[in-house]
Amino acid sequence: MVRTRKCVDEYLNPMAAWLERHATLAASALLAFFLLAAIGVAAHKLFWYDELITVFTASLPSVSNLLRFYSDGLDTTSPVASLVARAGMHLALPPELAVRFPFMLAFLCIGVGLYGFIRRRYSAGYALAALAFPLAFPTLAYYMTEARAYALMLGAASLAMYFWQSAAEGKARPWSVFGLWLALAFAVGAHFFAVFLFVPFAAAQFAQDRARKRTDWPVWLALLLFPAGFLPFLRGTQRASAYYRAAFHAKPSFASMRIPYRDIYVSGTWLTVSVLLLLAMWWLFQESKSPDVSDRPEPQSTGLTQPEWVFAIVLTLFPVYVVIASLKLGVFREQYTMSFYIGFILLVVAGFAELTRRHAAGGALVFLVVLAAVTGTFAKSAVGGVKALSHLSRVHAADAAQATDLHWLQNVQSSSLPLAVDPNSYISLEYYGSPELRQRIYALTDEADFGYPKYHLAVSDQQNFKLFSRMLPVHPTEIEDFLANHPHFLVRTSFDEHEWLPDYLLRRQQTKGDLSVTIVSNDESGTLLDVQMK
Repeated sequence: MVRTRKCVDEYLNPMAAWLERHATLAASALLAFFLLAAIGVAAHKLFWYDELITVFTASLPSVSNLLRFYSDGLDTTSPVASLVARAGMHLALPPELAVRFPFMLAFLCIGVGLYGFIRRRYSAGYALAALAFPLAFPTLAYYMTEARAYALMLGAASLAMYFWQSAAEGKARPWSVFGLWLALAFAVGAHFFAVFLFVPFAAAQFAQDRARKRTDWPVWLALLLFPAGFLPFLRGTQRASAYYRAAFHAKPSFASMRIPYRDIYVSGTWLTVSVLLLLAMWWLFQESKSPDVSDRPEPQSTGLTQPEWVFAIVLTLFPVYVVIASLKLGVFREQYTMSFYIGFILLVVAGFAELTRRHAAGGALVFLVVLAAVTGTFAKSAVGGVKALSHLSRVHAADAAQATDLHWLQNVQSSSLPLAVDPNSYISLEYYGSPELRQRIYALTDEADFGYPKYHLAVSDQQNFKLFSRMLPVHPTEIEDFLANHPHFLVRTSFDEHEWLPDYLLRRQQTKGDLSVTIVSNDESGTLLDVQMK
């Protein structure tokens, strides 16, 4: 016990005192580090199918064209992500960085909101741990560098949480209420499923009103009106639902409730267990009274209020009631419920703080553990970010070379035959491929199969391409038309659930016998087939 107290007195208490004095500096340094890490990841990460749709729509000739693409229901998402990406394209950066940069900033807003929320209730160490915690979960951290709506939705939700707390405390009251509405309206504009954020905010506000014995009508007005942020995109969503709903590949079930939590009890277990063990050890040896850790008088940590605990708990349960609602809507993907991470992080950090009796040295310990975890994971990426910023002209060229340096593609480039590929490969080659290669790639569709989802995701992909071709540089071709004009061609496949063509060709070879299929190459990069009509 004496040795433990010596460790606390000599190391953790001084560190806690330093963090209290320099919390803003430490938070800024962390955000800069995470931004560099994001740049490092993005600089070596190729755009993939969904991101490239964002890129292509953002690259349409005008904003009115972009808005028309979505209002016509050609895709299931709102135009917000494409508008944000279009703004990013004006940055003097390679496209892989320019397009993703606003989404990186949005992701950092998750940590900013958590930091501000926790900082008002606990010492700096806990707040800094909350800021860093989002990167401890691989599923969540993945969207730090994705040009998609999820980072926008999550960043806005976290800031809305901070504005709600500010409004409850009467800080800059009119602006806090407006900020709450604006953040939630932006979140739901970015992704419709953010409308379910009403549940945790309403539950927390109800608890707040009950504790104070009065109704906070301005806050309720903000909560009731924020779904209006989706109204400009409602017509496009209704049209997209008519196009896609019957064949949409992601259907909900009650079993879907557990899917979003897998990242916590699988990938995040080692981190959670480590922190719990360290904190349990610390709690056993700490003194009951927290010492003053600052050179100036500081207010005593108050801990989360009852309404804030309600908010954190109900938000953590987000996937449960969203899945129930999705059974009626008919669509669900685990990404739609990632807001629950914000509530979970609040519970974990506040729980650690209460476990250590809000001891500032305990906050320093939590921060050290979380910091070690995330810096260990992202240190190499941060170095890559520095290198990418030092050699910006090389980023896109290196990515393009990576996209085309594949064994099967080298065989294609040594031939002059047409190449039929799945939509995912088509969109990538359309963006990264050489002009010569783009002239002979084809994405094939089978209109007769649209009403029969034999190939699971393939039906959605075919519908995507048929609709996308109205305004985007994608050119699907009906299989019968293609075979009539190209009796000899190559097919790239990985035989996954997105692809219908290989199965179609093999079945046709067996039943009709009017073509032959042979394997040209087969390795981890994909299988290349040679197809000839007889």
